[in-house]
Amino acid sequence: MIYDYTFSTGDATISGCILSGYSGQKDNSSSFQDNFYYNSALVTGLKNMMLDSNGQTLYEEGPIETEATNQTIFQIFSGDIFLKTGAADEFDRNKIFGDPTTPFKSTYNIKYEKYTGKSAVGLGTAGSSLGAALTSGISGLNGNLGFTDYDYFLNGQKVYSGVGCGVSAGIGTQFILSFDEVAKGGIITNENENNFKAFAFIKKGRTKQVTGQNPDIVGTGFIENQTSFYLNGIKESDDMYLELYTGVTIVKDGVSAGVFTFGVPTETASVSL
Repeated sequence: MIYDYTFSTGDATISGCILSGYSGQKDNSSSFQDNFYYNSALVTGLKNMMLDSNGQTLYEEGPIETEATNQTIFQIFSGDIFLKTGAADEFDRNKIFGDPTTPFKSTYNIKYEKYTGKSAVGLGTAGSSLGAALTSGISGLNGNLGFTDYDYFLNGQKVYSGVGCGVSAGIGTQFILSFDEVAKGGIITNENENNFKAFAFIKKGRTKQVTGQNPDIVGTGFIENQTSFYLNGIKESDDMYLELYTGVTIVKDGVSAGVFTFGVPTETASVSL
């Protein structure tokens, strides 16, 4: 199994402990008759959401609006979901819309969080390399970012950047992505790449990440409820894992303390520092 978990560490100062450029507020989508709704007070714009459906990450695309007789037609071409804003009625402005190939059922577990970074998508269509397509998509996002500054997804599953996603030599946006099976042990071939969609999100700021076979990070605090855990590329629900931190952040005097030993009666004493 390949695990990948990310936790937000915040800032060194109390006033800066809220992440800059990224809002990690999470929420569950409410459903009614296979329709899913989100909090429009939290997500207020287009391409402003990271969403996973049953652990599979979906890509939001800003829709193209076309006026027709007594109606407005919304279309997306490479994304999985889209939102309606602006002149759309209030009901639609709180609904998550899926591409025709993106199913939503009332039994699905839909979770989302506000994302204020940038993202790009690439398709392995005929005559176009999947890696080159995504590289082209992210080339204009930020010229100072390199290969390791992005999180990569392949058909909604997070790709560990040591198995399945490689990169050629280069600096910043000069790198060329590779998802092929020869270069980095991936599953993409020239024959099947048109079955895949790859997308990338700029990584969150002020975070630490443990992935692949690296040892756990110890001795580092994190912001509660600002963690993400992926197992074999699938995002696990928050209630499937524990957030544990054993560090001491404050010492309080004048309270009772206990010393516990298994099999030995416990004694308590009033301790005053």
